[in-house]
Amino acid sequence: MNILFRVDGGDLLGSGHVRRCLNLALELHKFGHCCVFLCRKHNGNLILEIKEYGFTVFEAECVRLGAITSDPQTWLGDSVHNDVNWTIEVAKICQTDIVIVDHYAIDANWESKVRSYIKNIIALDDLANRAHNVMAIIDSNFSACADTYKKLSLSDECKLLMGPSYCIMSAGFRSARKSLTDWSDRDNIATLSIGGGDVSVKTYQTMRQIEQSPVLHQLFYWHIYFPTISSIINDKVQNLQLIQNSAFIACQDLFRSLAVSKLAIGGCGTSTYERMCLGVPSFLCILAENQRKIASSAVAAGVGSLWYDYKADDVQNHALRESSLGFAMNVGKMKRASEACLKLVDGSGVTRICEYIGRLE
Repeated sequence: MNILFRVDGGDLLGSGHVRRCLNLALELHKFGHCCVFLCRKHNGNLILEIKEYGFTVFEAECVRLGAITSDPQTWLGDSVHNDVNWTIEVAKICQTDIVIVDHYAIDANWESKVRSYIKNIIALDDLANRAHNVMAIIDSNFSACADTYKKLSLSDECKLLMGPSYCIMSAGFRSARKSLTDWSDRDNIATLSIGGGDVSVKTYQTMRQIEQSPVLHQLFYWHIYFPTISSIINDKVQNLQLIQNSAFIACQDLFRSLAVSKLAIGGCGTSTYERMCLGVPSFLCILAENQRKIASSAVAAGVGSLWYDYKADDVQNHALRESSLGFAMNVGKMKRASEACLKLVDGSGVTRICEYIGRLE
């Protein structure tokens, strides 16, 4: 089948939407489907990365209709009318069978208009905060609730694929899982990876906090991922004692690092599930409001401890770090956390989604 992905990424939108669509497209390609992408050229977009994997990308400029804010409704890059017409135009060129949408600015209004030409639309969502008119909704979050989406769906036949069993993992994570070492047998290695946006300051601050903790500084050898680093931050990092007990890693090496780690510090987006896929307990950082539910669910499931909350003050965050240190020093709790991670996210979510799409032919 011919499948069209409507997805955007950038400095404000982040990289997670594009990366999970890219991982899904790569797997769909193995199943014999033809995938193309429809993306607007937001600042910091990932269009070049998509092309490097061999996929065709139809591009369009962003039209400024007002200030781009933290409100996702400002992230579409053009009016709904224009975006719909552009999508339908490309869909006709590609003889599209299915449109897969992964975009916080797209809701039932956009979907209903596109469905006048293409009935088969699948939405990847993790907010459950707006109406949808699609044939299927995929939400791989802990908190995904079928009853909530039933109330939001305008389509009676909408299929709901809910929960971590539908997490979309890259081939690297799925491969690494097959040869995992039991948590108890791993070396004392920890991974620090805050996220894929401009988070160099937060990464540096976390490195300082690790350095100030004898338990974390002395017990673990650290693998550190810096997505971007300014010269100012780099100078500060070089003055930290922690770098004598650490190594910097590239994005493509992240799954290898996590596969040998006993602990990780990271954000509460899709990376939460990547860490769980490889059985790594986490110190969780809430970096945006849409990560709060994932963090709460992860703590409740016993797979991690809250380390940082962007809305908390210094005193509150210090208390969170102290609590996390207690979590890390409890070997029994950490081992149970690793086991819970592996049970909740088995790495086969992308295969399940591809099998569902295959049945639509």
